[in-house]
Amino acid sequence: MLRGLLVLLFVSIGVYADIAPYDRSPAFENGTLGPWPTEAYRSTPVIGPALNQLRYDPRCRDGRSTLLAPRGSSVQSPGPMILDQDGHLAWTRNYGLTGKNTYNVNVYPFRDQAYLTFWVGDDRSGKGEYYMLNSSYLEEYRVSGANNLTADRNEFQITPDGTALLTVVDIHELPEYGWIRDGTFQEVEVATGSPRFQWRASEHVEPVGPRNDQASPESPLDPYHISSVDKDDKGNYLVSLLSANSLVYVDGRTGKIIWTLGGGQDVNDFEDLSQGAATSFFAQSHAHFVDRSTGSSIALFDNHVDGSASSSSRALYLDIDQEKMTVRLRKEYHPSKPGPVTLSGGSVQFLQEYDRVLVSYGAGAGPAGWTEHDVSTGEVLCDIHFAPAFTSTGADANIDAPSIALDRVHRQHWTGYPLTRPDLALSGPEATVSWNGATEVTTWVVQGWNANNETTARAVNGATLDAGDKELGFVTAVPKTGFETIIPIPFSNTTFQPPEEQLYRFRYLRVLGINATGHTLGSTKLVRWDPLSLESTVTPGGELTYAELAEKGGRDQIPTDPSSSSSMKALERFAFFALGFLTACVSVIFIWLLLTRRFVPLLAFAISFIVEKIYNRVCGGWAVVDGFNDDEDLTDEESPADDATQFELLGNPRLASLGSFRPGEFGRDYYDNDDDSDSDDDIV
Repeated sequence: MLRGLLVLLFVSIGVYADIAPYDRSPAFENGTLGPWPTEAYRSTPVIGPALNQLRYDPRCRDGRSTLLAPRGSSVQSPGPMILDQDGHLAWTRNYGLTGKNTYNVNVYPFRDQAYLTFWVGDDRSGKGEYYMLNSSYLEEYRVSGANNLTADRNEFQITPDGTALLTVVDIHELPEYGWIRDGTFQEVEVATGSPRFQWRASEHVEPVGPRNDQASPESPLDPYHISSVDKDDKGNYLVSLLSANSLVYVDGRTGKIIWTLGGGQDVNDFEDLSQGAATSFFAQSHAHFVDRSTGSSIALFDNHVDGSASSSSRALYLDIDQEKMTVRLRKEYHPSKPGPVTLSGGSVQFLQEYDRVLVSYGAGAGPAGWTEHDVSTGEVLCDIHFAPAFTSTGADANIDAPSIALDRVHRQHWTGYPLTRPDLALSGPEATVSWNGATEVTTWVVQGWNANNETTARAVNGATLDAGDKELGFVTAVPKTGFETIIPIPFSNTTFQPPEEQLYRFRYLRVLGINATGHTLGSTKLVRWDPLSLESTVTPGGELTYAELAEKGGRDQIPTDPSSSSSMKALERFAFFALGFLTACVSVIFIWLLLTRRFVPLLAFAISFIVEKIYNRVCGGWAVVDGFNDDEDLTDEESPADDATQFELLGNPRLASLGSFRPGEFGRDYYDNDDDSDSDDDIV
């Protein structure tokens, strides 16, 4: 009786795992909830963010995922992160175990697949590489620089040509100036890393700032600092030189600069039709064409870090005319509370329908977060804070080591099918389930099984997803909510009447993840269940078995079964040995023929033999016929017994089978079968 009351008490108090974003929470903003408010889950050690929603508009809920990479001393698990359209965690992976950070998370198509891309590397040196993960979160490609240069964090994208466009770390000594970190970008092949194009700012632009003799390879000057690169449909490049406060348009064939926008009157090539508002950007980031086909509009994030009291970071939408060489400010987008200055990073993204624009504010004096604006009016529709403002101000407002910071934030459509099982926690009458990266689960279905022993349960766990389904009974089903869902287990479906302990119907439970069309995407392990125990039992999902991977089908990246790897390697070694031995034998024979001067006669004989065989096969062989005299006409004795014999002399069995014919009758009837069909067998 007492145990039953404990169970009822546990159900009534119910702690829910995945909370919705806070709604204009003062406790979030003033830091009461900590420097980085997060969510902890029952079923997995994964840590998710808690957001504070200051403004919301239904237009922001468009099915896209939010892609970001938090970093800083307050971030417990740095790495790429995906949030669903409601602000809940969808997937994350910790890439910060070795002191590295992650930047620039985005989604690009490549070879008819969508890839999740991001940079992982060392903040101080800027050296790292870009990862490309497929929809199962397997690392298919790692892209770094060509020509012995290493990819840096500032830019990466997959072009429509299927190449990778990226900035690289290029440190060298510049005569009359000293050691510099050049502004260099490359376009390379994704699979091989071979370069297709490389551009160095020092070969086309004068360095910014005076010479510094204290500069060294370990501490070089940064007179260019490429903060972004974009490629248009003409094959030319738009390059943002942050240190020069300018954008340059680079010829994709020659590397020469076609025009310069901004950077002061000495270098600016455009007439500003907005009284200087379109060319006054400062320390800009993420400049790109809004429409790559026409090149008539540019978006950029203006960090505006000039040290003045009026500094305020913003996003700019510029109209440019490359024939008349004019530029006009169409719209600027400010945060809901003006004033914060971005010290590093920041981004602007026009969403596909061009009805909204997403602006993120990088690392700076304001709170880490992003806003969505109406493109036409500039109105802030949604304002999301990822961390409270104080974590990026005062002593913590440091570009290299902020308490918490974001770089670029993007919103993209993403579908994930992880090659793992869901994670499950059982505690009394509740099951808690999550599945890191599974974006298509809409419903969780609980099944029960009254297995006789644990050996049978282990057999089901090692089998395919559908194994033993006939033995499993339905318990309950609930919609998926957020990253983790808590499922109350109803007693009516798990006990026989009366509800005495020895009459519990199921001793084991598992949970299935179901998509919108009713298909099973995955299953937790079958776990022993004690409904009267308040102790929580966590069962990590782990990797799928090879049988389950094969059953899923459609996966491009299924690992090789380790049980067969040794035999396959042995077979490969034997095949290579046999091929090498055969090649060596042929080479020895060939050399011997050359040395003994028997090669030419043997080659002539072989060619003659092959030509004769081909001719006989195609045309039939000719033979001397002695069945007639030298007379012009044949006598009856000299004539063959029938016409078929004449065809046999030609050595063609098909003709011999035709038998006799009369002039004018050798037509289609001799080629057709008895029916009137036009099959291949009817064609000679």
